[in-house]
Amino acid sequence: MMRVCHFVNDIYYNLTTEKASHLELNPNQIYNFLLLSLKEKYRNMLYEIPPQKMICARIREIRGSIEMSSIQSVTMPPLRTLTDGSPFLRSSWFGAVRGVYHQMLIWVTDECLSLLRYNGNCFIDGTFKTSPSPFKKCVIIMTFDRGTHKYIPCVYALLTGKNEYLYRKLFSEIISLLEYRWMPSIITVDFERSLISSVKREFPQSRITGCYFHLKQALFRKLTKICCDFNLVGLILSKIELLTVIPLEEISMAIRYLKEILPQTDTSTLFWQYFENTWIRRYDPSLWNISTVDKYQISGRTNNCLERYNRRLNDFFANAHPNIASFVTVIRNEFEFYSQVCAQVRQNSTSIDYGQGIFDKPAVVADYMLLKLNI
Repeated sequence: MMRVCHFVNDIYYNLTTEKASHLELNPNQIYNFLLLSLKEKYRNMLYEIPPQKMICARIREIRGSIEMSSIQSVTMPPLRTLTDGSPFLRSSWFGAVRGVYHQMLIWVTDECLSLLRYNGNCFIDGTFKTSPSPFKKCVIIMTFDRGTHKYIPCVYALLTGKNEYLYRKLFSEIISLLEYRWMPSIITVDFERSLISSVKREFPQSRITGCYFHLKQALFRKLTKICCDFNLVGLILSKIELLTVIPLEEISMAIRYLKEILPQTDTSTLFWQYFENTWIRRYDPSLWNISTVDKYQISGRTNNCLERYNRRLNDFFANAHPNIASFVTVIRNEFEFYSQVCAQVRQNSTSIDYGQGIFDKPAVVADYMLLKLNI
């Protein structure tokens, strides 16, 4: 005769509490572990299995309290400062945005604030993978330091959302830290509309350029979706660069030129409809056209420096979404590492050419120039 276990809820409660602290496990993994544990322990007893929703809710409740205590721990010494005691965590903000609670943490050192102020190129990108729960995005602001010819990550910010209000709040906090003396000449971003809008509002005098790599990536995705001929895909992509370097007022003429020299197929018709709807009407061409940018002002037309850095940052963590204490420890080490790199370069340099440009604009193809002459 089988016995009935009346204490299964207490057992579930205790096991859930124990396993929920292992943040690398998702709720489904914990639930399956609980089922297996009970099956092994009470194989000759009857028991009622609590609903999975109830267990998952309990896990979220436990982890919520863990996250709050973890966030509080990084806002206090020793994690709020560098190892030498200098400021590191510069802002801890929370509040309601359209009725939803949001939080934001910003880390930046005095040295990095100086780099932002005195270097004109700024790169902004966000990553989801390295953001600790409950944050949804880790935003990194990088600059190209012409004194050392190094790309330096200057600001790390954790945001619980990715709306325009939070982005503007982030930028306004940094502008305040820089005593309202920060207006980069060129800011490179991806094509996230809320990010672009917030950058335009907070930096009205800065030139905003969309990441050329993300543009080509979007065009490639669209082409491979509507076309199986990879030779045609490659041909179209190889010609598109022309549109990014000619004067803005010539883009319509250049599109007509490309339509004439490229194979006229159903695929190309669909592609040009997409291009004009998305990259002419939805996004202002000035975001991806660099014809008016001085080559001595720009260090690059992509966010590849940040993409590479995101991969470097990911390698420091065994799993996605590390706990916040691990995240803070890593970025604190990164601040100190890049500070040492810059110091070594400056110490070993005999001269510094601050005016040297490192970006060469692509040349306009000769056939197009001949077409202009014949019009």
